[in-house]
Amino acid sequence: MKRVFLIAFIITTTTACTPSLDKAIDFSQGNAVDIVDTDIASVDASTSSVDLDSQVKVNDDVRLNINLAFNELKDLEGNELLAQNLGNCAPYASPQPYAFSGTSAGFSASSTAFSAYEHSIVLNSELKNLKNINQDVAIIVVDDFAGASSSVEGFNISKDIIVDLFDANDSTTWPIHGDVVLNQINLLLAASDYQFIRYNLLEVEGARAYWSHPNGNNIVIEALDFNNAQSQNIAKRLESSISNLQAEGYKNIVVNMSFAIVPCSVWNDYVAHIEQYKTIEEYAQAIYKKNEAALSTKIDLDIYGQNVILPELIFKLTTAINPLQDPLYKSLNNQKDVVFVASAGNFGNDFSTYPAAYPNVISVSALDLATKKKADYANTGNVLLAGGDFILEFINNGISKSNISYKGSSFAAPELSYIAALNLASGKRCQIVANKTDIGIAEFLDCN
Repeated sequence: MKRVFLIAFIITTTTACTPSLDKAIDFSQGNAVDIVDTDIASVDASTSSVDLDSQVKVNDDVRLNINLAFNELKDLEGNELLAQNLGNCAPYASPQPYAFSGTSAGFSASSTAFSAYEHSIVLNSELKNLKNINQDVAIIVVDDFAGASSSVEGFNISKDIIVDLFDANDSTTWPIHGDVVLNQINLLLAASDYQFIRYNLLEVEGARAYWSHPNGNNIVIEALDFNNAQSQNIAKRLESSISNLQAEGYKNIVVNMSFAIVPCSVWNDYVAHIEQYKTIEEYAQAIYKKNEAALSTKIDLDIYGQNVILPELIFKLTTAINPLQDPLYKSLNNQKDVVFVASAGNFGNDFSTYPAAYPNVISVSALDLATKKKADYANTGNVLLAGGDFILEFINNGISKSNISYKGSSFAAPELSYIAALNLASGKRCQIVANKTDIGIAEFLDCN
């Protein structure tokens, strides 16, 4: 049976006669450009972002009580759950499968998964009007490489080891999240006119993959390991990486961020109990049980019980504390000539997690290739691109397949990072301001 690979851009519209986007995608100037005023703090400021009316009618007083009650929640060790002073962290994915993930994203074994390489061939055919590729571009993949960026090179030569460990259900040594994200970009390049040149390790914990185009331009992909997952440390490392690349002459830079930043206090508690609670949903249920007595003093749990509170609790657990004050946001906001792309998240919400929720970041949601619709697990983003299920494939003397499949908005974001890189390489000036939805890639790229 012939498989159909659907690529779509979903853009939020408002009314005609006014700019229709909250972000225009402008690859010529870097970043997403604000078209209308948006209050990004609203995602963090109230419970109105979450549909608490799905089970019972929730009035404003109850909403307020729920919000106040969350400020007093205790973690599973009895400490403050949402500790402001600890700031935000980017959850690293250890043990595997992806820690701090929704139940439907991550690794599995699937006989119905799509070939990421075949999908990459179809995508590249849609990019045919990207001509005159003649400018160098750097893509920085900020992700979890497990503190060992040498794994970037070793990933494609350790296929049998990875598959054997997966088959043995040794979840602590399954494929590293950053390796799979970077591999997704490499597969896109392998299916294009670009030729792989080499890997090399950097003096700090990082590595690069170099690709060359027949026209003479290069795309370099830099793997930037979290090292320390606190957002201020990620910000410093990213600033250094951008500065180094600019000093080397790279004027066109795309940053791919397939992660969320969440309260460090939540992440620390989750990691301490990860063997017992594998997913964020399971952990949230445990937090609810831990705090049930305290919650009952502020909320009538006979009426507004777990079904009402859990969606908002998951929202709180996965939302950055004081996002506008976070060092990573301040760092991104200072980089005016860089395109920032981030995965929307895998919690099924109608909004993105941070950093994807920031106005200078293009947020990418995951398209389910089987249903040709937004994946149930995927948060809503500015753009909808393929997130799987994909077969894990290895660029090793050709393309070799495994029995491992993966899916998530983490793997949709690299697709847009790749498209953005090709736009910059071809000198395109793409900016979407049309009042329409479902913009196809060919139309999207037909710009001056």
